[in-house]
Amino acid sequence: MDALTSSLDYELLDTNQQAGDSDQLFLELYSKEFLYFEFIPIAKDKGQAIINVHQDVTALFIELALQDQQKILRPSGIDQQNVTHAFIKEHYTNSIINHLKEFLLKFCVIDFLYQQLEKNKISFGGNPILHSCSLIHNSKAQYVFDLYLTEEISIGEWKLFPFKAPKRKNYKDLDKQVEYFIAEELANAEKSTADTVCLHDWILFSLTPLVQDEQPLAKSLTTLYWFKMADEEIESPLKELFLGKKVHSTMITHNQGLQNFLSNSLVSDYGFKVTIIAIVQHQYVCFNQLKSFFKIKTQKDLHKKLIEIFSYRNDISQRRATVEEALKILMNKHIFSISDQLVSIEKNEILSSIKQISDYNVYKRQADFNTRVHELAFKHAHEKVLIDQIIYNEKITVNLQDMKDYLNLTKRPRLKDFLYFDLPKTELDGQQIPISLQQLKKYCAREKAINYIIYHLTKK
Repeated sequence: MDALTSSLDYELLDTNQQAGDSDQLFLELYSKEFLYFEFIPIAKDKGQAIINVHQDVTALFIELALQDQQKILRPSGIDQQNVTHAFIKEHYTNSIINHLKEFLLKFCVIDFLYQQLEKNKISFGGNPILHSCSLIHNSKAQYVFDLYLTEEISIGEWKLFPFKAPKRKNYKDLDKQVEYFIAEELANAEKSTADTVCLHDWILFSLTPLVQDEQPLAKSLTTLYWFKMADEEIESPLKELFLGKKVHSTMITHNQGLQNFLSNSLVSDYGFKVTIIAIVQHQYVCFNQLKSFFKIKTQKDLHKKLIEIFSYRNDISQRRATVEEALKILMNKHIFSISDQLVSIEKNEILSSIKQISDYNVYKRQADFNTRVHELAFKHAHEKVLIDQIIYNEKITVNLQDMKDYLNLTKRPRLKDFLYFDLPKTELDGQQIPISLQQLKKYCAREKAINYIIYHLTKK
């Protein structure tokens, strides 16, 4: 076990550590010595991000894949003793190269890309789009991503803007609903299985490729992922790997779910070391995490905060109305333009979400459906650009505790009203797939920024 992996087992699990310590650990983990980042501006609203994987690392993965294929391949009409390393190299190198392009992309490139875009404060909309990928034997791997850049916004003294937060309804029944909600979740907490992975939990795990199930393929070749233990009809080998395990658990595995996630272009049987770093349990709502997310301390403040998602006017919660009003004030004071492509990307995301609603066909038949979707996409695209700029300007960072606090709000439909933007997509073909830590950080950062904005607008 190298020093970095060891630090994962202990430092990252220490929930009492300072936020800065956690951030430093993330920085150490993702400043991988074998990955290199380059940014090339192409036009005012377009750029490219380039990730290079050092040739020494690609050589290690190619050799690992050659050995793996020699072990599992059974070519028709060829005696197995003739399936040598040289035979595999001669006949299967191209297939292995294509397989590793996908493997490296999902294992380390995407995560490193998001980390570097944040570190270099590159403002962009939507998600990076893979433009090209090349991997040549005895050479580096290179991934080129297209970015839709956003203009730098001159942020004024927004903290001094006048703001009047929407008030709650004064129905006494609302207080009773909140009290019942709190009591119910406290009872759920008492019945929960501490530190054991159950269905619907979120888990953070580290993944390290191994050589012959023993040694890491190379120092620092470890990546972190979040994974949701959804209750799916389709059998999930990846879910079965974690179910019933405890935090800190370490497994040496050839789990087929991991193989398929990293690449489905070639059957593989790699060995991995997997360690469960953290668990966000679904069985109960953690009110300490809720207090942490909103920076509140007393039970009275907790009650008041929960009222925001129980008090509704015109089918809009007090929380939603507060966020809408706060962002409206900021948007009115900061006029800027974004590309049509960003609005189109946002529109596609909105349509994708609406299609999951049972009444989608009813909505679609409304005469103003397309207009309303376009207006919402235009609004959300601008809001995300402005929020991202505030994140950079105010140096808002995200640590492990922030992510746990964020995921805590996904446990109940009611709690999701605390989250303004849609949750990240973690499902593919009816099954949950891991999401890289750095990708989730971006979603979490925007919600944290919204809390930051509301805090400063209302504290006057």
